[in-house]
Amino acid sequence: MTKASVRPRKQNSAPNIRHLRIFSVIVHLGTVTAAANELNISQPAATQAIRSLEKRFGIALFTRAKTGVFLTEAGKLLEIRINRAFKYLNDIMKVGRRSREQQNAWGGRSLAMLTTVQLEAFFSIVRHGSVAAAARSSDRAQPTLHRAARELERVLEIDLFEPSSFGLRPTRAGEKVARCAGLFFHELLQADSEIATLLGRETGMTVIGAMPLARSHIVPKAVLTFMKTHPQHRVSILEAPYETLLTGMRRGDVDFLVGAMRDVNDTKDVLEQHLFNDSLSILMR
Repeated sequence: MTKASVRPRKQNSAPNIRHLRIFSVIVHLGTVTAAANELNISQPAATQAIRSLEKRFGIALFTRAKTGVFLTEAGKLLEIRINRAFKYLNDIMKVGRRSREQQNAWGGRSLAMLTTVQLEAFFSIVRHGSVAAAARSSDRAQPTLHRAARELERVLEIDLFEPSSFGLRPTRAGEKVARCAGLFFHELLQADSEIATLLGRETGMTVIGAMPLARSHIVPKAVLTFMKTHPQHRVSILEAPYETLLTGMRRGDVDFLVGAMRDVNDTKDVLEQHLFNDSLSILMR
């Protein structure tokens, strides 16, 4: 059997988490004033947060009326992705010791302490294997990345790294946080792509994990067919062992993988779809 397993990837430059929280509360309560009161911030601050998001995505997210604010088509797309992204943020908070403070869909006081900078720094260090490598990849100073990652530890009140012979490596809790962070970034990357398509400038990138049978015929043929109708979309094919691709998929580095189905019990978080049965033949002179 051959399968296609779907799982997301990361985003390089995510929006401000505080702005995303404000957006979610405005959608839920229907007015900027009510959202500002709920979050204990000023109305101008809430308005400025939405303007920052609209500037980042390059499109209006709300239409204003006397009775409140209403989502535009772009706003509706973003709302879906933010709701999914915040589920991963809440999963991150559950890993820490502050999970009892979670109060609603957009998080309690603990989630308000979480920042995009902290998550990006931590995820980059885990992804590249060290602070030095992460700094080179992101063009940020090592002390800056290290400080942001340690701030995340203080917010969650847990250790995310442990020393090893090769430097720092994520703890078991750190692995869970990195996995959720990668999926959080991926949801926002998808929001970018969907809104860009709405504006008529399709963007985005898909990373396909391909195992031996798939990379020789199935995946290349599918990619060529796809590129005929989506020439601006970037597609990358990653060849690696099944375990490596599965880990990448769970962290959000790989969108889906194609290859022989495996009898693995630890795949409850992965959707497997049967494509076809392989026919085996014996050929001889």
